[in-house]
Amino acid sequence: MRLLGTRMTAYYRTGKRPLRGKLGCLPERGKAEKMSIAGWLIRGLVLAGGISLAGQIIRVAKSANEELQKLDQLDYVPAEPDREAVRRVYSRTIAWQVGKVEVKGIENLDKCPQSEPLIIISNHSSYADPSVITCAIDRRIYWMTAIGVLKFAGGLSAHYLKGCGAVPIEIAGENANKALWRFSRLIAAGKTLALFPEGWIHLDGVTRDFKKGVILIARKSAKLLGRPVRILPIYVRYGKYPGSFVSNIGVPFDYLITLITGPLSRAGSTVYIGEPILSDALPSDSDAAIKLLHEKVIELNPEYLEQCDSKPGRAEYR
Repeated sequence: MRLLGTRMTAYYRTGKRPLRGKLGCLPERGKAEKMSIAGWLIRGLVLAGGISLAGQIIRVAKSANEELQKLDQLDYVPAEPDREAVRRVYSRTIAWQVGKVEVKGIENLDKCPQSEPLIIISNHSSYADPSVITCAIDRRIYWMTAIGVLKFAGGLSAHYLKGCGAVPIEIAGENANKALWRFSRLIAAGKTLALFPEGWIHLDGVTRDFKKGVILIARKSAKLLGRPVRILPIYVRYGKYPGSFVSNIGVPFDYLITLITGPLSRAGSTVYIGEPILSDALPSDSDAAIKLLHEKVIELNPEYLEQCDSKPGRAEYR
């Protein structure tokens, strides 16, 4: 401040401006101009980035809202799964949560022609199951998906799974049975449908009893086609499971926990593919038929003889 006062006093007495530079009180004009240009460039880049991000958020929100409106239509069936979208979404899931995927029994796929309709059934012990199964089977697969999953985060899940063949269904309610005709018509059109007969995910790795919806779909599809439909049993086993603690937390927190801690459970998986079963080879009694399909799935697990739970209503095998 003393230097500044001295220079300004000299200016008023002599009428001459003080020298600029190291000893002067003012910065050199060139440096000031350069700093100003750099500052404006930074501000411009930040502004452009903010506008781009805002535009992206608006586009995602608009897409999510459009998907939400479609989900409430009972006859809604998404477009045929896009291979690029499937590869982009599922490869990221496998890389983050699973790791290496090994496939056994792949020769059984030769018994299921690509041109023929197919129903795939599997145990459900991870949110990565669709990704792993799609990786193991080279088909355009439609997935029976709980509508609550697709409506998660205001339709963000539906937007994320867009192009992956996720067909919504209400697991419980008056519309559940009506929706089964949608899946039957899909199979009758020669498509491949995958579903989890347990009805919900169980992150402890224990396979629960199957629900009868798959039997109804198979029989209705066969009736529409005029011939039996193939049912392909699959068992997916992971090197590590999140555990019953996470499973008991409930939706959507269990999903968030498994998503965030994905790398901690990243120990690979093995997909066991069984021999296809014709729908007309199933027992006429629905209870006996669903029990047979349940056995066909858990028998694919090489360690299925190990008892892990004896509670009623739950399978006793991992």
